[in-house]
Amino acid sequence: MQIDSNTNMQIDSNMSMYSYLKEGCKDSKQLKMIYFSRKFNAREMFLEIEKYKNLLISHGVRAGDTVAIALPNTPSAIFALYATNAIGATVNLIHPKLSKAKFLSALKVCNSRVVFIYDNLFVCTHEELRSEGIAPIVCRVSDYAKGFKRLLIKLFVDAKKALIQNSEFRIQNCGNIINNSTPMPYALCPMPSDGIAVYLHSGGTTGEPKTIALTNRALNELSGMIIDTVYQGTSGYKSTDSMLMSLPIFHGFGLGVAVHTLLPRQHIIITPMFRAEESAKLIKKYKISHLALVPVMVKRLLKAKSFKGDFSFLTHIFCGGDKLSNELKNAFNNRLKELNSPAVIMEGYGLSEASAVFSLNLNPKEKPDSQGKPLLKNEAGILTEDGNILPFGEGEICLSGSTLMKGYLGEETNDALFESGGKRWLRTGDIGKIDNSGHIYYKDRIKRSIKITAENVFPAEVEKVIGVLKEIEDLVAVRALDNGSPCINLFVVTANGVVLSEEIKEKICLLVSENIGKYAVPRNIFQVQKLHRTPFGKTDYLKYEKENYVL
Repeated sequence: MQIDSNTNMQIDSNMSMYSYLKEGCKDSKQLKMIYFSRKFNAREMFLEIEKYKNLLISHGVRAGDTVAIALPNTPSAIFALYATNAIGATVNLIHPKLSKAKFLSALKVCNSRVVFIYDNLFVCTHEELRSEGIAPIVCRVSDYAKGFKRLLIKLFVDAKKALIQNSEFRIQNCGNIINNSTPMPYALCPMPSDGIAVYLHSGGTTGEPKTIALTNRALNELSGMIIDTVYQGTSGYKSTDSMLMSLPIFHGFGLGVAVHTLLPRQHIIITPMFRAEESAKLIKKYKISHLALVPVMVKRLLKAKSFKGDFSFLTHIFCGGDKLSNELKNAFNNRLKELNSPAVIMEGYGLSEASAVFSLNLNPKEKPDSQGKPLLKNEAGILTEDGNILPFGEGEICLSGSTLMKGYLGEETNDALFESGGKRWLRTGDIGKIDNSGHIYYKDRIKRSIKITAENVFPAEVEKVIGVLKEIEDLVAVRALDNGSPCINLFVVTANGVVLSEEIKEKICLLVSENIGKYAVPRNIFQVQKLHRTPFGKTDYLKYEKENYVL
């Protein structure tokens, strides 16, 4: 049972996500969502969810089925999420810009019956969806937008194909069903708390493609833990606080924090795609108090011309999902001071297998290199060679708590999960350290490390050392072979058109040699225009390892 610190209301984690949302939204007039000037209070939000629920029921969706959502951040994505959960079905969250083959595979592996689909993706896949018997419900970015913005989005963002305009599957063309908020005659089967609420698609802790099954309780627990951890010992959050929903809903961080933590308590401002200039203007316009970002967003926001003036209302900034260099962190915190914001970046650590967020650094000034202590009720440890868990030390980080996944879809045994000391643990596949105070320090993926002259080299550590150079805008260090001997290769994006000279290369090598050791000095350094990233915004280091960059 969670006690809401702002309302003293008891919110039980042992319920469905939809019921959890309902419990948190007692004031029907409270603002909940803003999307291109369109506002929804709690009553209006639940009316829309009811319409989507009726639409799904009309398509034959029942408890135990799977409904896919392949949308950018839009009201439709949120309404579909909670409507599916209310029926007792499982949501299959898919990146809307996956390749056609990967998208269809993600649909099939979860046996999805219906898909809420981005219009541009529908144009590419409608024939395959029809042949597979998967019912598409086509949504557009302009749906629910208001005024002049709606017109601009329809002209420059939405797909123009006649296939879309005349489609009987378009959500705005669903006639009486979508416009009817009266419950349809179907006995709903509320999903139990241990039922699978969401499927997330990830690389898995082994690096192989995995489908992660998260329960209602895991996501509800995450929501409560974040509130209890962040606001512990304070007068509590304000119900008027808000979050910029810039992280995508199909990302665990966006789903768990930006949506399911804030929506039951405060309100969110939804943006389909993160654009730094637009985001800075939205933060100022709506006096947004909370941001959840990944490092690439931090970097872009720092450069935004609109990120200036008075931002004293901006109080909490969470960052995770990828490495965050000290240089970028310090530069952003200094900018916040200039903007009169009391916020500092609170870096976190987590995996989709643990509902995305597991720890949070509430005191970054005291522990600047740490990803923080586990959220309240969570526990982290270091796995020893004999299978025991130590509370501190160095090695593979393991996690325990109520936010862990139920397992990987289609795997009867999940090697990532194990029992120790009467507790359920997750092997993360990450190398790191836990200090005596319980703070986590992430080093790198185990699979990414390389042994050179009998020494373990962590590419992320190499990147961190080099990242302080003003000549370097972005970089990735990867494992390679040079004439059969293991080494590190480096790919850099230089700042402001700087040419990668021999002098800069020597500076890079000297830094690595002095801070890590000669064995970690990059054997080859390449200049590239930009780094490839995964669909979730992380640097795609595997691409550089797999391609023919080894000499």
